[in-house]
Amino acid sequence: MRKTGEEEKDSFRHDNECPSDQLQKKILDLEKANQELRLLVEDYRSQFENVTDVVILVGADFNVLSLSPSVEKLLGYRVEDLINRPVSELKHIFTTDSFQRATDTAIKVLKGEYVPAGHYDVITKDGTLKHVELQSSPLIRHGRICGVVSVARDITERKEAEINLSKSEKRFATIFNFNPDPIAITEVATGKIIDVNEAFLNWTGYSREEVIGASTQDLHIWGNPEDREKIIGELQKTGEVKNAEIILRQKSGNIRYMLFSASFVEIDQERYLLTFVHDITQQKQAEEKLRREEQQFRALAEQTPDMIVLINRDIKVTYANPAVERFLGRKKEEIIGSYLY
Repeated sequence: MRKTGEEEKDSFRHDNECPSDQLQKKILDLEKANQELRLLVEDYRSQFENVTDVVILVGADFNVLSLSPSVEKLLGYRVEDLINRPVSELKHIFTTDSFQRATDTAIKVLKGEYVPAGHYDVITKDGTLKHVELQSSPLIRHGRICGVVSVARDITERKEAEINLSKSEKRFATIFNFNPDPIAITEVATGKIIDVNEAFLNWTGYSREEVIGASTQDLHIWGNPEDREKIIGELQKTGEVKNAEIILRQKSGNIRYMLFSASFVEIDQERYLLTFVHDITQQKQAEEKLRREEQQFRALAEQTPDMIVLINRDIKVTYANPAVERFLGRKKEEIIGSYLY
């Protein structure tokens, strides 16, 4: 059946509208995809420009392709000072050793090898030395490695803290090992000894094997159990003990008078008790000998009929026996403290 003129027009219009609609739909889809891509690019650019770490893109020809703006905060250089330049021209921002290691790392990454993050020393524009942790990965396009992406993180504060800690540990080790007085480190919870210095072994008479892992109670070091309880009470109350006079026992059984000091310390994030002791036995013996001699002198002086007077450098009387009182007819309290002449 033959179509009328109107029908032929409608058919022609329909046949020509379908491709047009499809094209319009494709255009709309493409615009939507471009919009999403623009948002992704903007998001990437925002992250790239605001990242605190420094992101570096280096091409296979070892030219710097891209740098995040954070490089200025780290090194003091602007992006335009370093970008589009061969890596060989950037030696001045590394120490000699670090530049060589960073270059070796980039070569390995370009070969497809995995290289773990490393620590490098860099030099800022004003000459300050900083420490960074650098993680490098391959930049891949169309299935081929075409460059290196590296992320540098400033670890200067952490590194300096580690260096200071290392120095502190060395100072402590020196004091610990070469101190002439016995020193011990014990676990707070169990009281077990984890380390002692040579002076401790020499003083106690025990070997290191006998001491490490044992407690002071196991070794029967406390000469007076009450001293231990007093020390524990003071530690619980104030967290430290200074020059407490106690009695300790050596392996031989000898009893010694000691000045005991202790405080809590942190080692490898664990709490321990650091103790120092100083032997004052000779001092105590000398004091006791002097006390006995003074008693003997007084006993003799009080009984003798002869007059005995002791004076100091100012010629003041510090002692007068009863014979002086009888001779002068004055009480001892009146005589002591007065001038001899």
